Amino acid sequence: MKEADNWLELVVTNEGEELAQDVLERACDFFFTTKARGTGLGLVKRVVEEHGGSVQLSAESGRVLVTLKLPILT
Repeated sequence: MKEADNWLELVVTNEGEELAQDVLERACDFFFTTKARGTGLGLVKRVVEEHGGSVQLSAESGRVLVTLKLPILT
C-alpha cells in the first residue's frame, strides 16, 4: 500500500495458477469467475470506480496482481 499525490494504491498479489489473457480481460465483468462458487471482481470494480478510483489486473512471473487506486479525499 502506498500513498502518493492524493491517491491510495493497494496492490494484492496471488501466487497461484497463472491466468490466461482472456481470463484477465474478463475478470472484472460482473459474475465472471473460474471457480465453481464465486462472484468475480465486478462489484469491487464498480464500487471503486464510483468513488473515482480504478482497478487493474495484470500477470507477471506467475503472479496475478490486482491494483486498486482510490483518491484520498481531504
